[in-house]
This record gives sequence, C-alpha cells and structure tokens, in this order.
Amino acid sequence: MCSPQLAIAAVQVAGTVMQYQDDKSAAQTKANANETARRNADKAYLEDISRIDMERTMADREKRREDFTATQLKKKDAAAALNTGFGSPLASLQNAFFDADASIAANGADYTADLVKIGWQQRDAYGTLQRTYAGLATPRNPSKIGAALKIAGTGAEYWAATAEPDSEGA
Repeated sequence: MCSPQLAIAAVQVAGTVMQYQDDKSAAQTKANANETARRNADKAYLEDISRIDMERTMADREKRREDFTATQLKKKDAAAALNTGFGSPLASLQNAFFDADASIAANGADYTADLVKIGWQQRDAYGTLQRTYAGLATPRNPSKIGAALKIAGTGAEYWAATAEPDSEGA
C-alpha cells in the first residue's frame, strides 16, 4: 500500500505534466491563430492595394480622355474661328487655345489631387497591416526546465516527508 505522501507526490507530478502539456497546447493554438490572422491581414492588404491600383488606372484614363477632349475642342474652336473670317486670326486662335489650355490645366490639378489621395490610401492600407501584425500577442511556450524543477521539488518534498530522522539529530 502506498503512503499518503507518495500519493500526494504522484498527483503533484501528474498535475505538473498536465499543466505543461496544456500550456504547450495553448501556445501552439495561439501561434496557429496568429498565422491565420497574418494571412487574413495580408489578403486584406493585397485587396486594398488592388483597389487602389484600379483607382489609379481609372484616374489615368479619365485624365487622358479629358485632355484629348480639350485638345479636340481647341482644334475645333480654332478652325471655326478661322473659317468665320472675322477679326484677327491670331486673336481667334489665342482665344480658343486659352479656353482649352485652362481646361487641361484644371484637369492636371484634379489628377494630381487623385494621385495624392491614392498615395494616402496606400499608406493607410499598409498602416492597417502593420497595426494588425503589432496587435498579435506572441505565444509563450512553457518552460521544460520550470516543469522539471517543479517535479524535482515535489520529489524533494516527498523525500523530506518520508526520510527517517537521523539518529544523531534526534
């Protein structure tokens, strides 16, 4: 029959081993969750970048279309002014070109504003990715040495409780 001290020591050792295994499992679960969160953050970042690139492409197309339209209107107005035959041809051309050039300049300013906005969107998307990564807690693996010391302490307690007192010390 085993002594109560041996039973207590066995339960303490088993508890230490179980705690170590539970802590190890919890650390692995946290590491897996972090990896999933990183993958999801990467996917969301790539989706954001894809949308931002699409906006840039659309802004480029819009600028080219508006510049082309303004240039064609400039040519049409210049031809119409010259064909009327009234007034100075140079003044007619200057008037037509001024309107078209003003439209092209305004279009350029709008395009620059779009590019600035797109730049900020890219920075925001990357900032979100960084914040997601920074918010992930690092899993802490349990210490084998700590578990071994706990088990050794339990053994020492058992030995102290069951050891025969010295005949010299008693």
